Formats: sequence, structure tokens, C-alpha cells
Amino acid sequence: MPSYRRRHTIALATLLLAGCTLAPHTAPDGAVQRLGGGYAQPQRVPDQTLDWGQDPARAWWHGLSSPQLDAAVAVALKQNPGLQAQLATLQQQQSLYQVSRGETLLPSVDGKLGATREKLYLGPGFVFGPLNLYNAGVSASYNLDLFGAERETLHAALARVDEQRYQAEVSRQTLISNVVTAVIHAAYTEEALQNQQKLRALQAQELDLLQAQWRAGAVPQSEVLNAQLTLQASDAALPGLRKAVAAARHQVNLLLGRDPDHATALPRLDELTLPSHVPVSLPSRLLAQRPDIEVAAAVWDESAAEVGVARADLLPQIQLTASLDAYGITPAQLFKSNSLVWGLGAGLTQPLFHGGALRAQEKAAEAAFDAAGASYRQVVAQAFSQVADVLVALAEDQHAQSVQADIEKMQQQQLALAQARYSSGSDGLRAQLQAEEQVLVAHLQWQSGQAARLSDVVALYQALGGRWETAPATKIHLQTSQRNAR
Repeated sequence: MPSYRRRHTIALATLLLAGCTLAPHTAPDGAVQRLGGGYAQPQRVPDQTLDWGQDPARAWWHGLSSPQLDAAVAVALKQNPGLQAQLATLQQQQSLYQVSRGETLLPSVDGKLGATREKLYLGPGFVFGPLNLYNAGVSASYNLDLFGAERETLHAALARVDEQRYQAEVSRQTLISNVVTAVIHAAYTEEALQNQQKLRALQAQELDLLQAQWRAGAVPQSEVLNAQLTLQASDAALPGLRKAVAAARHQVNLLLGRDPDHATALPRLDELTLPSHVPVSLPSRLLAQRPDIEVAAAVWDESAAEVGVARADLLPQIQLTASLDAYGITPAQLFKSNSLVWGLGAGLTQPLFHGGALRAQEKAAEAAFDAAGASYRQVVAQAFSQVADVLVALAEDQHAQSVQADIEKMQQQQLALAQARYSSGSDGLRAQLQAEEQVLVAHLQWQSGQAARLSDVVALYQALGGRWETAPATKIHLQTSQRNAR
């Protein structure tokens, strides 16, 4: 082989190999190893078992043992407009990927058929027509992707599909957590309103008693005024509680895609069971479970492909074309061999001068790649922090509720003593009414702790990312797996 041919062959092979390495193709899964840390195993929660190293069930909200809650979540997943919009956007991205795939991997083939009425004037004495001219033909073109520009464009389109698929899962999990939290809040506000109404009734009864005693001269008027102020304070609290109950129900119906005043059946607070076993995934598992981390990884993957596209734009672009046409003055002539015209072509375009735009585009793509990598690491760090915060809240809120339970128990004992003294005649009705009020106040505080602990469980499941199908059996995902294996 002559030396110049050998040199050209080596140069072409070098360019072909370079086309496979234009994009960074950094694997996001390995980048988190530079973060270190994670979250520490918390102290044991006395009445709950933290199953360290276990992943949550997909339908984790069933652990609260409320059929009404399960029904509400099912309605939200079916009717919530925000989730429906995310799923529709996912279908759009899947279709756009198919568009990109058809335009980049396969040749374009077009057929044409036409007819014109023409009169040709070629000079004095040379006039043809008018006549009919028929033509039919097929043309094909294909970009020879030597340097990977088309492959990286398709890579980016597929990464956008992944990004939207994971984003739809983020919306699904967020919706579920919001529905469960809203139901818990609605149940607590309803209980708070009912307890406040019971407390007001006791305070009104105590006020009636004091007024009778004041009229008899047994107590000073200041005690009556204090009781009136206490009753008015309870009256002032009721509108805010009724407003909170209505707002909580409206929020639930909004998440369920219903009218605000829809009569949605909701559970009471005591009908929501605090799970006795709560899974806590290991930090390494968190990376595969949280869809927001997968979103950041897909964005990083897309930005890597865009770097490849920008670099390929600096290199030659080769296009192959072919055409076959037939012409005739009658339709029958289109099928004769002497009416056929064919052509084959190849074109090469090499950017020479674009005012530095292509180099600037490459630098911009590289900067976007670096930014996406930093964002990915930030999302992972935030995920670890969220789980760690919720684990602390689980233990601390349990301790606070345990203290409040002891207070309520002591208030119950005080009430029993007051009832015994009243029955024996050694004390008046007022002491018993005040003891009942203190029991109601303590119970309301305990319910607040129960709602907080239920919300902590929801927050933990959301922070862990739930358990969801990361590998649905679809054609899109099979192509994703092939890409990731590159």
C-alpha cells in the first residue's frame, strides 16, 4: 500500500475512534462516593422498631391501617391534575425520543408524484406545448455519523425521557405523601375542634356555677370575671379551629382532584395506626430509591451527551444521498426504462469559521456538564440530610409524646381524686370541672404529638424515596439500559 494511503487510513481510523469518545460519559453512580458520610443509626424508639437496612414497601401508606386513607390515595393517583400532567409530559418525551430516533439512526426516504402543465419556448420556431409533464421519484438521504453527533443527540433525547420518567415518579411520591399528611392534619384539626368545644362546655358550666356562688356571696366577683375571660378565650379560638378544619378538608379534596366541599370520607385520628415497624434504608440504597436523585443523574447524563454533540459539531459532517426519478408526458411513460433518471451523491461539510461560536458552544456544554454533576452531588447530600433529620424527629417526637402521656395519666388521676372528693362532699363541683378541663388540655397535647409522629413516619417514607419500579418493562427502558452499558 502506498505510504500516503496508509497515512490516510490511519488518520481515518483515528477519527473514527475519536468519534466514540467525544462525550465525557461520566457515570453518575460513582460520583457520590466522593461525598462520604450518610446518616447515622439513631437511638432506639421505644414503641417502634426501626428495621435498619430494610426498604419500604411500595404501598407504604397501608401500614397506617385506614381503608379511608387508602381510598383517598387511590383517588388522588387517578384524578390529581398535576400527576396527570406529568404523565402526559412523559408520553410527549417518549414520542419526541422516537422522533429523534427516526431522524438520526435511520435514513430518510421520501416519495414524490407530480403533474404540471407546461409550454416551452426555446427560440424562434422552437415552441413546445402546451403539454402535460408527469414525474415520480424516490429520494433518500443519510447522515454518516462518523463522529457521534447523531448518537449523542439521541443519547440526550433518551436522557430527557429518563428525566421526565423519574420526575413523574417524584410527583407521584410527593402526591401520596401530601395526601397522607393532609389526611392526618384534617383528622387532628377535627379532634382539636371537638376537644375545644368540649372544653368550652366545661368552662361554661364552671362559669354558671361561679355566678350562682357569687350571687350567694360565696366567691368574689373577680373569680367570675376570670372565668368569663377564660370562656371568651375559648370562644375566640373556635373560629380559627373551624377555619382550619375547613381548610384541611379543602386541601385533601384539592389533592384528590375534587371540588373543595366534596363530602370525602376521612378517618379519625384514633383510626390511624402508628406503624410498629418502620424500615430505614441504608445510604447506598437511597441512591437507587429516590427518584429526585435519578432526575439529577438523568440531567447529568443529558449534559454529557450535549458535550459530545458540541464537540462533534467541530468535525466534518458527511451526508449520503440517492434519488430515482421518472418523467413522461403521459402517466404510462413513467414506467418505461428510458424515462428514469437516477443520482448518487456524497457531501462533506467541515466548519471553517463561525466567529468562535462552535468553541464557545463546546465550553458552554462542558460548563453545563460540570454544573449538572455538582447539582447531582447536592441532591444526594440533601437526601442524606433529610433522612437524618427525620430519624432524629422520630426519636424526639416519641419522647415528647411519652412525656405528654405521663402528664395526661397524672391529670386522669387528679380527676379521679376530684370526683371522689365531690362524691364524698369534701369538695365542690368546681374542682371536678377544672380537673376535667385539665384532662382535655393534656389529651389535646397528646393528640398533637400523635399527629406529629404520624407525620414523621410519612416524612421518613418520602425521604427514603419509597419503593417503586425503577425498571419498567418498556422498550424505552431497554434502550436506556443499553445506553448505560456503553
